[in-house]
Amino acid sequence: MTFRISTGKATLDVGGVTRFDTDDKLLHGASSGLNISGFQDIAALSGGNGTTVDSTTTYDLGAVTSGHTQLIGAVKFNLNNSAAALAFDRWHMVLGGSIVWVMDGEPGFASALGDNSGLRQYVGYHFDISAGRARLVRRALIAGTPFSYTVLAHRITYKLRSGNWT
Repeated sequence: MTFRISTGKATLDVGGVTRFDTDDKLLHGASSGLNISGFQDIAALSGGNGTTVDSTTTYDLGAVTSGHTQLIGAVKFNLNNSAAALAFDRWHMVLGGSIVWVMDGEPGFASALGDNSGLRQYVGYHFDISAGRARLVRRALIAGTPFSYTVLAHRITYKLRSGNWT
């Protein structure tokens, strides 16, 4: 095994085969991928009082470079009103995974308030690529709660690039 550092580059060779090279990067194509920037306004969502919301909503964001499988970039959430809630008025990195907007439990025990066991309200988002198209996917669940529950309208602004992990 040989580890070399020279001219701002590091490599690891094992048995004459390069196993790690900092020039390879981890996500290929992001610099040549299409810029996918814009925003999506998300309407308020209500449930509860015996009404269950259990939905997946897909928002098309545009085409990506052929062969790309991953979106990375930055995202910002803003409420479309002045009500207090999760107003992420700053940019956050997106490198895969889900963004949880709402997660709340209704354990039914006064001593366990604030506990998320018995999850009843959840809204999460993730970005993905399907059939050459960039997508924002929302998963929403409002179920089994005896009170009215509303997720306020909000805007998701994004600046993404596509690539593929190799």
